[in-house]
Amino acid sequence: MFNTTHLFRALRTVFTCLSLLLVCTFSTQAQTVTGTLQGTISDSNGAVVPGATILIRNVETGQERTLTTNDEGFYLATFLPLGKYNVTATSKGFGNVQREGVEVTLNQTYVSDFTLNPTVGDTVTVTTEVAPINTSNAEIKGSLTA
Repeated sequence: MFNTTHLFRALRTVFTCLSLLLVCTFSTQAQTVTGTLQGTISDSNGAVVPGATILIRNVETGQERTLTTNDEGFYLATFLPLGKYNVTATSKGFGNVQREGVEVTLNQTYVSDFTLNPTVGDTVTVTTEVAPINTSNAEIKGSLTA
């Protein structure tokens, strides 16, 4: 016949092993091997720049992610693989600003704020016309009409 004490010990051992196996399985799934990059984009006067484009490029793999800042000029890039990144911030009417070698480390949040400077993108051409009045003598070269 079965001894009840031995049966309870065996069931307790099996239950303990199964519990440890489940705990180990769930704890390894909760760990991540990524990091986060975030920041705020502002102009040279300190005003935030909504709608700015952020290009995040992994130096080793060439993988790119493009983000757009929200109404507060904030961007957030989660779950970035570990490594070094080049980060470029651009917006219409502003020059590009690039930060090289930004290190994304395990389970850390790196803050990278940018200040954009305004640029003039249009070409302004100034032309001069010949003066209609000859200032060297009294000669008239045009006529006045009303």
